[in-house]
Amino acid sequence: MLGLAVPQTGAALSEWRAGDIGDFAARGAHGTPQAARTAIPLLEAADDRFGDPWARVRAGTLRLFLAYTIPQPAGAAAELRRAVNELAQALGRAPAADPVSWTALAQGWTALGDQAAARRALDMSLRLAGYEPRLALWRSEIGLALMSELDNGERLEWARQARIAWDYSRPAVLGLARQSPAAMALLTEALAADPKMLIEFEKALAE
Repeated sequence: MLGLAVPQTGAALSEWRAGDIGDFAARGAHGTPQAARTAIPLLEAADDRFGDPWARVRAGTLRLFLAYTIPQPAGAAAELRRAVNELAQALGRAPAADPVSWTALAQGWTALGDQAAARRALDMSLRLAGYEPRLALWRSEIGLALMSELDNGERLEWARQARIAWDYSRPAVLGLARQSPAAMALLTEALAADPKMLIEFEKALAE
């Protein structure tokens, strides 16, 4: 189950970890584990001193990022649970903080096997920013893992995210589709809502 903790497709993972992890967490240059370790206590101190819940959200999201860098399975699982719980508490104080952090929380709950909590976190991310191309691939991947829990409306929204992802991350969507027959079927159905998109998808699969 821990393997679900990180985005599985290469593009999602690179968007999430590389460059400026500010797009993932703190809107700053925290793209390496060491930089994240340096930033976390500063952000936590800012919240302790000034009562800044957004700083705590950023710290919690960075801590979640670090949990995925721990090589030992037992240690990783424990740190992941700690990071998820801390981020959930932080977002409880600042629920409108950031759709990125809510998506990160959805990924974390998915990894821990709590699909109901993951579904709620993903829904909150979508409520804050339904159209956010940088998150569409990540949301599509999480939604695949939660598909059995989604209602009809949520499945329609997942399909919309998949189409956004296709517009912005085609190679990664192809990789996601090839992971399993179920993923292939669901993504094909999602893209079929746009005939042109479906033709492009099927052509790319055949290449």
